Amino acid sequence: MNETNPPNKIVIVGCNHFNVLGVVRSLGRMGVRPYGVLTEKGRKYVSRSRYWRKVFAVQDEEDLINPLLENFINEDHKPVLIPCLDGQAALIDQNYDLLKERFILPSINGRQGEIVKAMNKLRQYELAQDHGVKMTPTISIMLPQGARTTPDFEPPYILKPVMTVEGEKLDIEVCADLASYRAAIDKFTTLHYPRILVQRYLSERREFCISGAIMPSGGFDMAVVENLRRWPLNFGIGSFAKLSLEDDVISYARELMSFARDVGYVGPIDIEFFQSKERVFYLNEINWRSSGRNFISFYTGIHPAYDYYLDATNATRQTFARINTRAGLVFSGRGELHLAQEGNLPYRTLLRDMLRANSYSTWFWRDPIPFVSEMTRLSGRFVSIVTSRIFSRSSKARDRKSETYADKD
Repeated sequence: MNETNPPNKIVIVGCNHFNVLGVVRSLGRMGVRPYGVLTEKGRKYVSRSRYWRKVFAVQDEEDLINPLLENFINEDHKPVLIPCLDGQAALIDQNYDLLKERFILPSINGRQGEIVKAMNKLRQYELAQDHGVKMTPTISIMLPQGARTTPDFEPPYILKPVMTVEGEKLDIEVCADLASYRAAIDKFTTLHYPRILVQRYLSERREFCISGAIMPSGGFDMAVVENLRRWPLNFGIGSFAKLSLEDDVISYARELMSFARDVGYVGPIDIEFFQSKERVFYLNEINWRSSGRNFISFYTGIHPAYDYYLDATNATRQTFARINTRAGLVFSGRGELHLAQEGNLPYRTLLRDMLRANSYSTWFWRDPIPFVSEMTRLSGRFVSIVTSRIFSRSSKARDRKSETYADKD
C-alpha cells in the first residue's frame, strides 16, 4: 500500500462479474490491494486478478455476511465495504445496523433499509417527481390480481422487474401495442412475478450511463459513457460505447448526481439516463452500488471507488469534483460476442471496434490472467456452438439427401 493511502482495509463484496474486476483493478493501480468476499459458481476469472490481497469465496449470496463478521473482527481502523451488484448492495443494506459498527459502508441517510427501498423503480419515479427530475410515465402492477390493468399512457411499453433483485434482465419485454402488452403480462404471471413495472418506452433515444461516487464530504466523481450498441438489443447493457463530453450531457449528469446526493446517498453509484429524439433528458434508473463501467478508470484517470475510500476515511481534505475530460471508446467483450453469435453484429465490425477501443471490460495488460481465463471459457463455448451448428447443418443435409433417394425409390 502507498504511504499516502490510509490504513483502512477495503473489502469488495460481489461475484465473478466485470464490475468487480474493474473495481479491484482500479484500487490496485492506486496502490490499494482489496480483500474480496465473492460468490463463486462456475466462472472464477475475477478472483484470479493479481490485485487482490485475499479472496473469501462462498457459494450463495446469503452467505456473504458471515465472512465479513468472522474475518474483520478487531480492526484498528474500520474497513470500507464496496458492494458491486444489486443483490450484494441489498444484502449489505439489510444488515446495515449489524455492520456499521465494524465497517464504513454506503447508505442513504445512514439508515438501514433505505437503499433497498430506493431500489424500487416506482419509488425512484416518485423521488424523481418530488425533485423535478423527468422520467417517462411509470406504474407498478401487482400480479396476478392486476393482470388486466391497462396503463393510462400510450404504448410502446417496457415491462421489467420493479426491483432488479426480483427478476431476471432477460425477462424484460418491450411491447409495441396492447396485444403484445397483454401477452407479456401473461408471461410474467406464468413466471410467478409478484409485480411488474410498466414504463413508456422511448423507441428512438440515446442511452447514457454515469460511473461515479458521491462522497461523505458532499463532492462527487463521475465519467459519462454513451451506449452505441447494447446486448440484448432492446434493453441491454452497453456492449460498445463512447465517453461523452457534450456540455448538455455533462450538465444533466451533474443534476442527476446532485439529485442522488440530495436523496441522502453516499457511496459508489451507477446512473442510467436517456435523451429523446426531441433532445429531452430522462432518468432511467439509479443503481445504488459501484458501476459496471469502473474499468474505464484506467483510461479516464477517474477512480470513483478509490476517491470514495479516501474521502470516507478522512484521508484527504480535498473536495472531490472530478469529471472525465477524455474522449475514447469503451468495449465489453461478452456483449459484443453475444451480438455476433446471434447474427446482429458482423465479426469484422467486432474486431475493428475491439482494436480501436481505449477501455475494455476484461482485458488489461497489467493484469492479463482474468482475461485469459474468461476468454478460454468463452472460446470453448463458441467452439461448441459453431460445432453444433455445423453438425446440425450436416444432419439436415443428410436428411434431405435421404429424402431425395427415397423419392427416387
